[in-house]
Amino acid sequence: MGKTLGFLVIGLVAFVPALWAAETPYDFVSCFDYKVTPLESTADFTAVGLEGFAIAASSTTKEWENATQHSVSTNWSMGARVGGKGLTKTLDSAGNSVVGETEVTAAGEGTFVFLSGTGKYKGIQGGGFYKRVGTGKPIVAGTLQVCTREWGKYTLP
Repeated sequence: MGKTLGFLVIGLVAFVPALWAAETPYDFVSCFDYKVTPLESTADFTAVGLEGFAIAASSTTKEWENATQHSVSTNWSMGARVGGKGLTKTLDSAGNSVVGETEVTAAGEGTFVFLSGTGKYKGIQGGGFYKRVGTGKPIVAGTLQVCTREWGKYTLP
């Protein structure tokens, strides 16, 4: 029993620090240029597909300074109700990337969950939120120019 207890304690000591992995906060503003593809538009319901490209215009997180993004999503509105889901890939200046899932929870606001990462972000977990902080008048028909603040926390293995 003494050896078994010893191995159990050694196993827990080796395993527990992984549970205490430090959370890293992130916070940046990205400005997107979206191509909007209408799917349906009636008096009661609108659905669109969006593909956008962005750059982090400001960041309080060094790793995400000048990060670039590619996003694809579908959004809908029905009266005051809105929804949508999508995927966003973010590439840092060193060439490491993350992919996460977005979900619209209110007009111009939503959640983000990390799904995958490469390089130093391999095994990333966590997520956060995004909120629209600026919308410009479309410069070309069928486009949308919008800036979002993105913030949250992640852990790495």
